[in-house]
Amino acid sequence: MTVVKFLFAVLVPAFIVIGGLEIAIRLVPAAVPLELLQHFHPDARMRIAQARNLPNQSQVMMVEREDGGPLLRRYKPNTAITKDMGDTGATPVMTTDDLGFCNPPQQRYEREKIDIVVIGDSFTWCSTVTAEEVWPTRLGKLSDRSLYNLGMPGIGLYEYLVMLRKFGLEKSPDIVIMNVYEGNDLRDAWRFRRHRDTAADLDDAPNCDSPLCVWLALHSYVFNLARGTW
Repeated sequence: MTVVKFLFAVLVPAFIVIGGLEIAIRLVPAAVPLELLQHFHPDARMRIAQARNLPNQSQVMMVEREDGGPLLRRYKPNTAITKDMGDTGATPVMTTDDLGFCNPPQQRYEREKIDIVVIGDSFTWCSTVTAEEVWPTRLGKLSDRSLYNLGMPGIGLYEYLVMLRKFGLEKSPDIVIMNVYEGNDLRDAWRFRRHRDTAADLDDAPNCDSPLCVWLALHSYVFNLARGTW
C-alpha cells in the first residue's frame, strides 16, 4: 500500500501538470519556440504552423542548396499566404506570383533580362503590405527599370545568396540589392554555420520508431516539446 500511495502521490500531480501544459499549448500555440517547433512530428508541426499562420508544408516547396546549409523552403506559386501582424491597416493576405515570390503582375520573372534583383527576408517580402506597395516595387517604379523581388520571410544571409544563384543571376541583373537586418540575419548566419559544421539537419526530429512513440508524436504537443529539448 505504501508503494501504491507513493505512486499515486507522484503520478497524479504529474498527470495534472502534463495535462495542463497540453491544454495550454493548444490554447496558445505561439508559446512553442520556433527552434523547438521544427523538431515536432510533421503532422503536429503543421497543425501548430497553421494555427499561427506560419509557413507550412501545404504552402511551401523545397529549394535545393549546395552550400551545406539547413533545409530551405520557398512559397509555392500562386498561393494565398496569411500573415496577420495585428497592425492597423495591414494587409493580412497576399498571393504569391508565378514563381512563389512577392511581385505584382507587371514585375514578371519571365523576362530575358531584369535590371535590378532584390534579395532579403520579411523586410523585403510583402509583410503587412501588398505587392504593389512593398519597397522593391516602389523602387522599380521610381527608377523606371525592370526589377524582381526575391525576398522570402524567415531566411538569412546565406539563404539570400542561394535565392540569388538559383533565380537571380540567370537574369543578368545590373544591380543586386541585399536587404540586411542585423538582428535575425546574424542569428540565421550562426544557424547556417552550426548546421554546416555539425552536418546536422535542424529540421529532423529524433528517431521515433515504436508504436507508442509514434502515437504520442502524432497527438501530444508536450511529448513533441520534450523531444525537441533532447
